[in-house]
Amino acid sequence: MNEQLVNQIRTQMTKKNRTLQIKQEGTLHFFVRKGVLQKKFEEDEVHIVNGDFVESKVPDVSLSAEATELLFSLINNAFNAYGQTIEYGHLHINYKINNEGIPVNNVSVRIRREEHYKY
Repeated sequence: MNEQLVNQIRTQMTKKNRTLQIKQEGTLHFFVRKGVLQKKFEEDEVHIVNGDFVESKVPDVSLSAEATELLFSLINNAFNAYGQTIEYGHLHINYKINNEGIPVNNVSVRIRREEHYKY
């Protein structure tokens, strides 16, 4: 149902490589219009506690080709569970990679749609 969208995300994230370099856990944020991937959003955070900087950087991990395929298989399964073709909106894909570099079988997808009004 959304396999083309998953393939577009895979292509953009792997840059024609079979391996993937991503944070060990986090949220992938994309924007889709007419069923086509349009944008990828990236975020960084800075934490200040009691006036002091607190390091909160999540480490990057390099996934093997097999682990990369597993991650995208989990994402595809989450899209299929949604049960509708994703035509328009923001996609938030939450994931986690364990210390061995294997995606944890716990991926969630949140779709945020927009409605535009013309006055």
